[in-house]
Amino acid sequence: MDCCVRSPDRDRDRVIAKQIAVEQREASEVPQVLLLGTGESGKSTLFRQLRLLHGAPYSSKELEEFAQTIRTMIIADTIKLVSIAELCAGGEPLPPEVEPMMACVKERPSTLTPELAVAIAQFWATPLAQKVFLDKVAIIAEPSWTPSRLDLVNFRVRTTGVLDQKIVKDDKSIRLVDVGGQRSERRKWIGQFSGVTAVLFVVAASEYDQKCFEDNATNRLEESMAVFKEIVNNEQLANAGLVVFFNKTDMLKKKLKTIPFKDYVPAFPGENSFASVSTYLSKLYQDIVREAPRPPGASTRSVQVHFTTAIDPDNIALVFDEVTETIIKLRLSAAGIM
Repeated sequence: MDCCVRSPDRDRDRVIAKQIAVEQREASEVPQVLLLGTGESGKSTLFRQLRLLHGAPYSSKELEEFAQTIRTMIIADTIKLVSIAELCAGGEPLPPEVEPMMACVKERPSTLTPELAVAIAQFWATPLAQKVFLDKVAIIAEPSWTPSRLDLVNFRVRTTGVLDQKIVKDDKSIRLVDVGGQRSERRKWIGQFSGVTAVLFVVAASEYDQKCFEDNATNRLEESMAVFKEIVNNEQLANAGLVVFFNKTDMLKKKLKTIPFKDYVPAFPGENSFASVSTYLSKLYQDIVREAPRPPGASTRSVQVHFTTAIDPDNIALVFDEVTETIIKLRLSAAGIM
């Protein structure tokens, strides 16, 4: 009698176990792409852009969380702006219209209320504040406000931990994994190296004149190259494909008009043009791959390079078409199909 009672349970367990085995096999067949790069390179913006283009839609809960994050960031940034405004005033009395904002800031508010939004908007409208993206603050303060696609890719928040998203392009699935790029987050990278099909490394091409926020001393381009070299030389990633996105291309083009590249990269031999700088950057990273030691008998390693603007959906859609084909070929090759 007991056997008859337990039989349906065993049957159900077998069905569940079989389903789990199928899902695990399917998951192992999906190419895994590790999205890496140093802090503020734009890789998390790229992650959100790719999810908007080819991933699961953002849930209402996620959008609510994004909205609250944006409101919190507005408050923090406004506090910074007020401090800068005081410095710019050079001891001179601040305009009367700024006083409501100053009073609010001194209380260190944690919630973007409609009243605070009005004070911020008034502050932002003053010439003083203009010397030092808050034009939507009244709308954002509304409890019913939800971030748009543009808002999701335009705001920046540091990635902590690991984000995982299934990307589907032309019925081809890719597992995209984003790990925080700050120095304190990089220790988590190694836990994601197993089974990686390709590494998509993001470089902030426009930050050649900036220093890392962690120490305010190391040039960001030098930091990025050093981290990329570590990845290329990592034994666990020896068979992973390599793709480099030189991101923030739009900002690079603008910056080159006023800030000479050679002033911060003395070894640069070319003209101060986007064409010359982009060629130079490509060669720097290609040389890192070419000069990296390879195991005896291993094939020559290459790196695919693209210049991108993560906030531009058309640019990312076009570039990712090519990258997807490369990743699928790498996965098939690893499986011995090609």
